[in-house]
Amino acid sequence: MEILTSSQMEQADSYAINELKIPSILLMENAAIAFADEIEKDLNALSKVCIVCGAGNNGGDGYAVARHLVNRGYFVDVVSINPEKLKGDAKVNFEILKNLPVRIIDDFLHVNYGNYDLVVDAIFGTGLNRKVEGDLEKLILKINTEAIKVYSIDIPSGLSGSTGEIFGEHIRAQKTVTFCRPKIVHVLYPAKAACGDIVVKNISIPDSAVNSTRPDNFLLSGHNVPRIIRRGVNTHKGHFGHTAIIAGSKGKVGAGILTARACISTGSGLTTVVTPKNFINSFHSAVSESMCLDVDSEDVLEVKDLQRVVDFVKDKGCVAIGPGLGTAESTKELVKGIIENSSNKLVIDADGINLLDESTFEKLAFRTVLTPHVGEFCRLCKITKDDLAKDRLNICKNFALKHSVSLVLKSADTIISLPDGRAFVFNEGSPSLAKGGSGDVLTGMIASFISQGYQIEDACKLGVYIHGRTGAFLHSRYNEFYPKASDICDNLWVVMNELL
Repeated sequence: MEILTSSQMEQADSYAINELKIPSILLMENAAIAFADEIEKDLNALSKVCIVCGAGNNGGDGYAVARHLVNRGYFVDVVSINPEKLKGDAKVNFEILKNLPVRIIDDFLHVNYGNYDLVVDAIFGTGLNRKVEGDLEKLILKINTEAIKVYSIDIPSGLSGSTGEIFGEHIRAQKTVTFCRPKIVHVLYPAKAACGDIVVKNISIPDSAVNSTRPDNFLLSGHNVPRIIRRGVNTHKGHFGHTAIIAGSKGKVGAGILTARACISTGSGLTTVVTPKNFINSFHSAVSESMCLDVDSEDVLEVKDLQRVVDFVKDKGCVAIGPGLGTAESTKELVKGIIENSSNKLVIDADGINLLDESTFEKLAFRTVLTPHVGEFCRLCKITKDDLAKDRLNICKNFALKHSVSLVLKSADTIISLPDGRAFVFNEGSPSLAKGGSGDVLTGMIASFISQGYQIEDACKLGVYIHGRTGAFLHSRYNEFYPKASDICDNLWVVMNELL
């Protein structure tokens, strides 16, 4: 499913109205019916509902919703903000409402919102791009403080439709009903948390109207994740790739072990770990199915093993670099040498990312997946976390475009940014993944799929989706505290079975 910005949604509306000749008031009516249907699912008739309507089209939706609720037997009060500024379809619906048994209140700061079973937020629409101030800020704070339950039409007032950023005071909804397609605010944290449950309703805006906006942001879900290709009977391990994992240093052996386990569990035909010689026995005992390359480095991988490693990885399907690698200067020289002297597809994570500098970016183009968490990505880009939070999606997309790499930014919502400018957002994961080692598992998964012959884009989608949904499965089976990264490795088969 496409994710639209506010401007793209306006373009889709305009196309539907001006090119396809769908009357705008019909779209507003469809939105109102869809929203009223959602209320009817949750609240019995005779419930008391207060609808707070602003002066724009979002308010027009609210006035239309009020009419439908009255016709269905609800007790409805409408708080009308600046009705003298209404125009077009919003004004038409306001004028109709004045003839119905609805109390219209204009003193919005002196309403006791706690007297209602539900408060409907129809104050602002998707176009807001600044902090709410003055009496409207006081109104939003009052609703948040007093209301028992709040549903928002399209987006919670006070948030922007085009970013996950929070400007200031905003409605904290239990449910948000949006129309046609989700907007950026519905899929990216921290703003997503203010939306509550998110429902996307069809209001008869055709797909052609959406396509006219040339969307390049998409929600990654079970509907568009690639399928896993079944294996023929007459096959052997050589048909399914050989993955090299460059990982491990003193005190960080576990990271590489988890990467190897995940790599093997997602189907890599052969897996070899390049790790300091002092830890080879640890790998063999923890992951008996993996092999290890004999190197001279003892506690950390050093540049003295560069030629040995470069020669070894030459024919490998993918090379994963970074889990538990450490940041010693000699290791940095090794990583730089591998990048400059190889042509393999790469997955770079953790310390591998921390060891990168701009001089190596050119060598990464069109063959590399970077999988940083937010802190690693900010260090790489030399920006603060606050800077990133203001426009996370576009910063990721611009980075991937500039360097021609695939970027997987790990967070509560994971963003996959591709070198062609498209992005996919996955937000069906679980806080159970917020533990050390989870990212190492993802690295092994993506590298495994690449080695098996999947395109980089599909490998990223498969890795992110299976990883996240496995976390959600473990959360539901146990709780959000118990699962370990090794439990993810042990249970990847559950979601993989769904994708066969």
